[in-house]
Amino acid sequence: MEFFDCNCAYGVPMKPPLTPALTPDAIIAEMDLCGIGRALVRNLAVSEQTPEVGNPLTSHDLAGHDRLTPTWALLPPQTEELGTVAEFLRRMDEAGVRSLWAFPADHRYLLNTTTFGELFDEMVAREIPLFLPRQQTSGGLDAYATADAVLRDFPNLPLIIVGQGPWGEDRLFRPLMARFPNFGVDTSRYELDGGIAEVVK
Repeated sequence: MEFFDCNCAYGVPMKPPLTPALTPDAIIAEMDLCGIGRALVRNLAVSEQTPEVGNPLTSHDLAGHDRLTPTWALLPPQTEELGTVAEFLRRMDEAGVRSLWAFPADHRYLLNTTTFGELFDEMVAREIPLFLPRQQTSGGLDAYATADAVLRDFPNLPLIIVGQGPWGEDRLFRPLMARFPNFGVDTSRYELDGGIAEVVK
């Protein structure tokens, strides 16, 4: 079985963990250690600075790394900081980007239909996954409320909440899993004994 990690980042973080991955090569070394075949990867600048900086930096740094697939962050199309929806999607396609991240708290926008409806339509049609860090909303609970509101309008959007806390959040995510076929949760911080087996069962 080949593992494909959906949540990898490199660069110099503002609040560094014990051993941050500073370069794409450092991520590959860690993947080899853990037996991971491929990964979705972003430069931390996509969140800790701005996608205008981080998106092209990610694509530039990952060029030639076949096991690392670049992933970008989005911004409201109305500001055109990343271009129109059509321009943004064209650049994604040219760069081989097949997934997006949302950082609404860091980048000060509402992740909703009013802001992203046109882009969400295209993401559903193209099956582009959207990753939403739990920490990007107040207390984490709002991440599930945000996901519920978005998925009510776009039930087939692949939406994944990332970075759970140390307590099981099954009461929050299982109702979404039951209703929306493309909703998921990242398991890297799902620290509940026997939790994954229970969800799979």
